[in-house]
Amino acid sequence: MLTSPKTFVSVMAIALVCQITSLQAQVPAPAPGTMLESDAAAAATYPISSQEQQPLTNSASLPVTCNITLIGLPASATPAVAAAGRRLQAATNTSRGLSTADIHCTGSYNVTIVGGPALQTFASGWTGVNFNLNNALPQGTIYLSGISILFENSRFVNLTEYGDGSIMFQDSTVAFTNTSFVGNIQATAGAIFANNTVLSIDNSNFTNNHGFQSGAIQMLGSNSMMYVNGTTFHNNTGSQGGAIYMVNGTSLAVEDSTFTNNTALTGGGIFMSRVSDTYIYNNYFYHNNVSQAGGGINSANCSGDLIDNEFVSNFATSGGGVWQTTSGNYVVFNNVFMGNNATIGSGGYEMTNCSNCDFSLNQFTFNKGQQGAGLYLGESTGNVDSCYFDNNTANAFAGALFMDADTGNVTNCAFENNAAMSIGGAIYGQRGTGNIESSSFAGNSARYGAAVYWNDWDGLINTNNALAPADLLFDASTGNAGGIQGTDSFGTGNTGSPGSTSSASGGVTNANGVTRDASSGASTPSSTTSTTIATPTESTPSSSSSGVTPSTGSGINT
Repeated sequence: MLTSPKTFVSVMAIALVCQITSLQAQVPAPAPGTMLESDAAAAATYPISSQEQQPLTNSASLPVTCNITLIGLPASATPAVAAAGRRLQAATNTSRGLSTADIHCTGSYNVTIVGGPALQTFASGWTGVNFNLNNALPQGTIYLSGISILFENSRFVNLTEYGDGSIMFQDSTVAFTNTSFVGNIQATAGAIFANNTVLSIDNSNFTNNHGFQSGAIQMLGSNSMMYVNGTTFHNNTGSQGGAIYMVNGTSLAVEDSTFTNNTALTGGGIFMSRVSDTYIYNNYFYHNNVSQAGGGINSANCSGDLIDNEFVSNFATSGGGVWQTTSGNYVVFNNVFMGNNATIGSGGYEMTNCSNCDFSLNQFTFNKGQQGAGLYLGESTGNVDSCYFDNNTANAFAGALFMDADTGNVTNCAFENNAAMSIGGAIYGQRGTGNIESSSFAGNSARYGAAVYWNDWDGLINTNNALAPADLLFDASTGNAGGIQGTDSFGTGNTGSPGSTSSASGGVTNANGVTRDASSGASTPSSTTSTTIATPTESTPSSSSSGVTPSTGSGINT
């Protein structure tokens, strides 16, 4: 598992060593960039980032450094012939060409840049680069294979030629710094398509790009590694990964970057599948939208860390902030999930089939969903520790936390003002094992079980504050509630033995030792009059909160 940016960069040492400065603070969602017009005169500066970053440096200099500007013409334009010299001649055999095309490369040895017919060249005056025309490639496309190259202060704008990407790489080591990709439309990835490549992107901008699979970047291949730092992804669209798509890679690290207003079928910001190590750190995901799963991130079969990120106002069918399945070791630490929405599953974070996942010091506030509005854990092993759940709302079950066939504990958490329209205002648990320890509940509401509703669950509840008997309810069919332990109105002792078999409540005891049993309405032993706890008649939810299978919900298509 990746533990730090430096760890990731050291793996890439064959190409470069990056030194970065962490952001001092997250910035709000940036204003949309203005798309460049077809003529070069209108090509003003694009907002790259409002965040100050230390420039990318490399201790082992890349052999070739290129400054590239490609500005495309709209479909209706008539291409003009550019001047001689280092400028490239726009295509004359198509209605779409380049209004500006300028490539200048320097390096210690020659490389080959292969471009489509839009890149017909007057090659005199170039240093360290050979240009070969390849009519088989789409207009405006650059293809690089088997080289190491750095792009600085470059622009790729309005390239609309329906290739795999505006620039493509195979078996290469590539770095971009201070580079913009704006308004490009391609068949696969709007900006960059790479296979078995080591890719580094620093302080760059991807705006208004569209790919029919991934909006901005697509990475494939078991040897692929990608590192992104201080970069903005705004208003990109694709089917899988509005901004980034990575499948079968070795490692993915994304830091100090913003993902805003990106749109996809699944994975509004990032779509990643079968990536061995992932490190997602200190990023801002705002108002990304998908019609299926994972408004901010969609992840399948990945291990790694999700640390210090903010997910705000993202939308999905399931997993408004994050949708994740079939993970190995995964750490979710000190993230904020606020105001995310889902129509079927969890609004904040939906995790299923995780063999070892830990959620610590996360905040889930004002999220909305059908089940587990803040956090849904399904068929997973892991713990929820020192997390804060406030004002989350579920249309059915579990206003804050849904634990479905899990093994794990909830420790040192606070649940305040969460609501479920049916059962489990704060927590709903079914068919699992684990304890609720040293946690507090205040102001939660539901028709049944305002604080906790357990259905066929073995565990102990130890709260930090007093709870009314009606706040704790257990399924009428099994009553397998475990023990209830309190520090105030329920006293300090175990008040219901594990596996208690009452037909309704499993056993709840208050401070004076009266066992409340809804099956008979009587108390044993009895020193005062017992209070009957209502037996819920609502149907319990299915084992899947989202009802979305990987083929339709995750959008995984590899």
